[in-house]
Parts: sequence; structure tokens; C-alpha cells
Amino acid sequence: MTDIDVRNSVVGTLILPSCPLVSLEISGSLLTQLNLENQELLTSVNLTNCSKLTDIKINTCSAIETVTGVNGLNNLKTIAIFGTSQKEMTIESCINLQDVQLSIQELETVIIKNCNKLKSVNLAGCINLKTIEIYDCKTFNQLTLSPLSSDSNWPANLTKLNLRDTIITNITYGTEVKSNLDLSPFINL
Repeated sequence: MTDIDVRNSVVGTLILPSCPLVSLEISGSLLTQLNLENQELLTSVNLTNCSKLTDIKINTCSAIETVTGVNGLNNLKTIAIFGTSQKEMTIESCINLQDVQLSIQELETVIIKNCNKLKSVNLAGCINLKTIEIYDCKTFNQLTLSPLSSDSNWPANLTKLNLRDTIITNITYGTEVKSNLDLSPFINL
């Protein structure tokens, strides 16, 4: 089996066999959890209108270039995406989202907006970020980035940082906490 299509279905749980998926169509489904691992052929995931989703976990799916439709998913609480190839991630108006963890080396842009219960975003492992926009997230207070190192140009690539309408007071680099929003490492801002 390489293709699964449960679009607009009432399927609430989908247990995937250990087979290489080429196509997974789930938009509009009633899935409550998405857990994808080691899907090396799958290139995109569309979550549009998956209104019952509470948790998204994607791990070691290196061919995935896009994860779309992460907006208005009102039951979504956690997102954890590791080891994909996407360059951009947008999360919008997920009113119960509390925690986002992204570890994607190719990721250049992260936009998270209007997620009022969001507390923490961990971007450790996202070493090519150029844009971080986390705004209109009233309870957001914890941002974790990759550790600063002398042999890396991180965070020199970062050219835009927008933390408007949040309550963030510090940024953590690995285990090093920079209080009072010390942005001195961001030389291109």
C-alpha cells in the first residue's frame, strides 16, 4: 500500500502499516492524532479542516517539503515536527495550541499567529532560520533556539524577528538563557 485517502471521512484513528507512503490525503477528516514516522517517500501533508486533531507528530520524513492547512484547528494542542525538508511553516488561529517543537535544518521561515494559549516554541535544530514571527499569541513566553556556537553562522542568518503581542521575556539558546531579550547575537536584525 502506497496511497491512503481518507479526505472528508469520519475516520478518527488511522494506524499506518510500516510501508512507504507516497500519498496521504487526510484533509477534512475527523482524525484526532497524526503520527508519521520514517515515511521517506511522502512529500506533503495537508491538514486543512482536520478540526478534531489534537496532536501532530511527524518524525524522520525527510521528503516532506510542505505541511499545510495548520490554521483554525481549534482542538490542536501540540505540534512536533522533526527531520522534514520544509523551508516554511505557518501556524495560524489554533486557539488551544500550547506547544510547538520544530527541528528542521532546512527551515527558513516560521510564522505563528493568533494562537492565544501558546506557551512555548522550541526551534532547536532549525539552523537556517531567516524569519521568526510569533505574534498575537497572548500567553507565549518561551522561545528556544539552537545553541550558539563559534563554528556556526547561526543566528547570523536571522533577518526578521517579530514577537509582537506576546509576554516573552527571554530567549534560550540550548541551555543558555538570555534574559531581557538580549538580541546582540542577531547581527542582521
